[in-house]
Amino acid sequence: MDDLTVPVVNRVATIPNRNLITTTMKVTADGAELVNNKDYVLTFDEDFPVITLLLAGSAAESTELVVSGDQVDPSMITEDTVIGGYDAETGTESGLEAIRKIYPVLNVVGAVLAAPGFSHHPKVAAVMQSKCEHINGNFTMDCLIDVDTEKCKRYDDIQRYKEELGVSSKHAYVILPMAKKDGKVLYGSAVVAATVEETDAANNDMPNVSPSNKLAYIDEACLADGTTVLLDMQQANAVNAYGVATFLNMDGYRVWGNYSAAYPETKVLDEKYWSVNRFFTWKGNTFVLDCVNRIDTINNIRAIEALVDEENLKCNSYVSAGVCAGASVEFRREDHSTDDIMCGNIKLHISLAPYLPMEAITALMDFDLSALKVPV
Repeated sequence: MDDLTVPVVNRVATIPNRNLITTTMKVTADGAELVNNKDYVLTFDEDFPVITLLLAGSAAESTELVVSGDQVDPSMITEDTVIGGYDAETGTESGLEAIRKIYPVLNVVGAVLAAPGFSHHPKVAAVMQSKCEHINGNFTMDCLIDVDTEKCKRYDDIQRYKEELGVSSKHAYVILPMAKKDGKVLYGSAVVAATVEETDAANNDMPNVSPSNKLAYIDEACLADGTTVLLDMQQANAVNAYGVATFLNMDGYRVWGNYSAAYPETKVLDEKYWSVNRFFTWKGNTFVLDCVNRIDTINNIRAIEALVDEENLKCNSYVSAGVCAGASVEFRREDHSTDDIMCGNIKLHISLAPYLPMEAITALMDFDLSALKVPV
């Protein structure tokens, strides 16, 4: 960014550039460079950098500042940038290919993958789905994918568009349409990502509760051009019937939809319901983390029984906490060949019975004529 002169009013100067990289920012007053947290403090107002001059600083009386620095160019980011890849010459990964680095670098297992602004592109959606599985050879994630509201403007077009988008993974949760908050148009996946995280946090960070019917804290649902989209429950349920979630205004806008992108092609419960699949994903990931320290220890029946007992204690805690109806871990001798035993390959069966979402409540109403016959 070229030098930009910014007026100072009451020791406050707002920089009219949201794309400025503040870590590279240089601020001068009367030709002298100012020091952050000594001459001024930096804050933000609706993403605009705000400089507040300190009374004890060298520029407390300045009426204008000159600001320069690097800035991002969002137009340079394309779907190919997001997809990324592996550079054989440098040995580096970029874009979605870098998901592999999450655990080795941070020792954290990724939970939900989102790419607002790009996931509605078929190529990006395809890579996001493929990257959800076999991460580091052990882990699994789930992903949020947007519907392109410039191509799919009507709720009854969703079946055709979903087929064109090519989304069918049990790990994918598809969202139509976009949302508006304080005048800003947001991608639905960004809103749902926040709702999912809030829901998980409210349930001890266990993803057994569906984000459906949870407040989204938006002002309205809309298309990319800001046109309001107002679905009633019947229309919202029609969208859900194709494995797509939406926003429904019932005492505040809510996320609406329990099904993964694999529905309606699959009726298998842990594939059909996204929250059920996420619980399986979570248990699989935590099992790996809990058991990795046992790898390369002595392999005998006592060690196996200790592992099974430990895992069943955890499963019992899920049931007693009301997280699921049943959970258990079992070692079956018949599943193991001599080669398995000799090579130290131990197989355990994990059985889970997460609770399913309560999707409908029907009231059957009768006229109680007998009550009118009772003498008063």
